[in-house]
Amino acid sequence: MAKHFVAVSTNATEVAKFGIDTANMLNSGTGLVGAIPWTRPSPFDDAGYRADNFRAMLDGFHQMDEHFRTAPFARNLPVLMGLLAIWNNNFFGAETVAVLPYEQYLKRFPAYLQQLTMESNGKHVTLDGAEVTYATGPVYWGEPGTNGQHSSTS
Repeated sequence: MAKHFVAVSTNATEVAKFGIDTANMLNSGTGLVGAIPWTRPSPFDDAGYRADNFRAMLDGFHQMDEHFRTAPFARNLPVLMGLLAIWNNNFFGAETVAVLPYEQYLKRFPAYLQQLTMESNGKHVTLDGAEVTYATGPVYWGEPGTNGQHSSTS
């Protein structure tokens, strides 16, 4: 059981007492939802478990968080990508971004990105209360690749 189950809990003592390895402990249901696609059996994975892939993904997220926190703005990839999105939207008229995943397990990824990124859309004042006179972010949309590849906003 220790290697084949995950626990959604913040109580490591009780998780261990129950018999689940605390390395397989997630502190929220959100973590579980993110872990599921990475732990499904794969025809290329003899053991049928892909928790190492999920941990590698989390490590990559952490590395990018640290890069964002420490890198100067001139070399900070998230900052540069955000600035490019505003530039492309306001100066080139590229108001939308299509996300077309060709992996079955990422079929809901476009909807996740819509929620994540579009929190900024519609924002019309700065932190100091001044009105924003430009688009604050593009509209994200998409479907799994074969369904969405022929869609158009024009």
